[in-house]
Amino acid sequence: MSAKKSIRQIIEVTDWEKKWALAHFTLLTCSSIGEYYFTSCRKRHGLTLSHNFFKYSNGPVVGYQSKSENDYFGQTLAAELARNPLLAAELARELKERTDEIQAFIGRPMAELATQAAYTQFDHLYSDYLPPYIMVTRAANYLSAETQGPILETLRDVRFYTEPLYELVDEFFIRLLDYVARREQTDPETARLLTRNELLAYFETARLPEETSLRERKLCGLYFAAAEGQFVSDQESKLFEEQILPAAGERERELSGQTASPGKASGRVRIIFEPSKIHDFLPGDILITTMTRPAFVPLMELAGAIVTDAGGVLCHAAIVSRELGVPCVIGTQMATQLLKEGEIVEVDATHGIVRKLNPAS
Repeated sequence: MSAKKSIRQIIEVTDWEKKWALAHFTLLTCSSIGEYYFTSCRKRHGLTLSHNFFKYSNGPVVGYQSKSENDYFGQTLAAELARNPLLAAELARELKERTDEIQAFIGRPMAELATQAAYTQFDHLYSDYLPPYIMVTRAANYLSAETQGPILETLRDVRFYTEPLYELVDEFFIRLLDYVARREQTDPETARLLTRNELLAYFETARLPEETSLRERKLCGLYFAAAEGQFVSDQESKLFEEQILPAAGERERELSGQTASPGKASGRVRIIFEPSKIHDFLPGDILITTMTRPAFVPLMELAGAIVTDAGGVLCHAAIVSRELGVPCVIGTQMATQLLKEGEIVEVDATHGIVRKLNPAS
């Protein structure tokens, strides 16, 4: 095993970018996909996403990746799609089949699933799902105007079809870990802090890690270099974000991102991470978040415009905003940091610009 890197070494190892952010992911999910990004993608595509950093907390979990790796990965796969237009339909068919297979598998009784054989089977299903999913989501960002057309429409359709799967799998992980906690008569909240390798080891040995070591992970970072992961402290995770996403000064009046749905709107900033807790979102408010998911749709329907930190051409915010005809800017990296609740902004989504008009009252 390679030596543990310091947080400074992790920061300097590559050109980091905020790639996704999702609510309430378990460490089991983060550690699984952290390994799959390297092992499964190398097996399927001969390409990898070898540098991954997850900032874990009880709220949204943010995933950071190497921008240069993503660019090379996406450009290479987009070129493959351009050379073989039929590949898009083949990928769509495969992803839908794998999505249905996983959903059917995790719907079985937990007593059948909480075994070494069943979890190993699931692990193979999930790791085989990720490479075509990544090919769809990454390649779409690099398709040329000449090759987009029906290819992008096919990819958009399957991306929307798979939208619920990550959260469904994470819910399955929570049920599985709670089942293990009951069986071992331990704290379920602590059991939810297990990693993929620790769960595999538990099924082999019937022994869980010490609770004290698990509790230290309630706020932490998880860094993967290739398929090897290491934990970093919450303080180090904050330093990581401060260094790669420096806090914007008060004088900065605008930020930029990628156009997901064109148009222009002005309104009051609402920074929202958990939509189910918001009951005073008004028509025309500007929805600012890390990334959207299905639970955000009622707010998206009311929003004057939508702005996200992360996401690509086929992210949930991009697809839904186009369907609704709501101006949307994605991939700003730091909208939730730069903007303040209640201030008035103008979203020029056609040009991917968000401008402050006046400070929050």
